[in-house]
Amino acid sequence: KIEHENYAEKVHDQIKRHWNLPQWMANANMSATVRVFIDSRGGLIKKEMIRSSNNSVFDQSVMAAIDASVPLPRPPSHLVNLIAVRGIEIEFTPTRN
Repeated sequence: KIEHENYAEKVHDQIKRHWNLPQWMANANMSATVRVFIDSRGGLIKKEMIRSSNNSVFDQSVMAAIDASVPLPRPPSHLVNLIAVRGIEIEFTPTRN
C-alpha cells in the first residue's frame, strides 16, 4: 500500500509539472479528478475524468497535462497489473499546482 501511494505521488508530481493552467484560473475554486491507467513501460493506456470541474478550459488543461507527461514513471513490477486495470486517481486543484 505504501509503495502504491509513493508511486502514485511520483506520477502526480510528473503530471503537475506539465500542467499549464491559464493564469486567470490560478485562484479559481475548482478541482477535477482523473483516473490514469499506465502500462509496465510507463505508457498511458487510457485516462478518464472521474469528477469534472464543470469548466471545459480547466478540464482540457488537466487532460493535456497528462498527455504531455507520457512516458510516466514505470510502475513497480508487482503493481503493474493493479495500475493497468484499476488505475491511479489524481486530483487537480489550482492551489496545489
